[in-house]
Amino acid sequence: MNKRLVVLTKSDKVGGWCIAGRELIGESLDYNLGNWIRPVVADGPIGNHQCVLNDSSSVQVLDIVEIPMAGPRPIKHQPENYLIKEDVPWKKLGTMSPSALRSFIERPDSLWWDPSAFPEYVTPHYVSNTLINQSLYIIKPDNLFLNLYRYGERNRTKAIFTHNGQSYQLQVTDPRVKSFTAGKFNTTSATDVKIDLPNQNDYFICISLAGLFEQQRKHYKLVASIIDPTGKLF
Repeated sequence: MNKRLVVLTKSDKVGGWCIAGRELIGESLDYNLGNWIRPVVADGPIGNHQCVLNDSSSVQVLDIVEIPMAGPRPIKHQPENYLIKEDVPWKKLGTMSPSALRSFIERPDSLWWDPSAFPEYVTPHYVSNTLINQSLYIIKPDNLFLNLYRYGERNRTKAIFTHNGQSYQLQVTDPRVKSFTAGKFNTTSATDVKIDLPNQNDYFICISLAGLFEQQRKHYKLVASIIDPTGKLF
């Protein structure tokens, strides 16, 4: 089977990429918006050679692509997973304007609220005892800004924002944001750097519920992409 989707995130994952988007059902520009789809392989993350397009480029956020799929492979905390047919190029059909995503915005009451955890993660107990219908959302947050900090020898970025009155501080895994923040970190002291974005309340962010981080026994919530509807920043 082939699935046509608009890519809404291509985020860093150890050893490769986490890619996901919304299915587009219908012909040409006259489409209905389908469910989330996260292409996966049998073992590990998507590698560079597995997300090559028919024009030999690599898939990017907002690409509209057709992907050959072997079939659905849902797991408890990520029901949207679809196993791809490996070594078959993905077909690029076009590119979506970032402003078009306004009609994609979702408004969940919460982002996987686990009363026994902080807002930044959920516990394995929550995953085991909760029906998780989706592990991806695209939302329009309030009061978004970036916080840059050093974690050991590594540069890290958190997106700090509010959704439905709840504050979140989530790790950003979008490589485009990594490029944007390069050179802006404080390398002389432990002081964090705050970056206010020019259109604070007019960005779209894709939130993903990650797999279990074994060392801490937590499923972290990640900002997998930040999309500027004007197309100027990200």
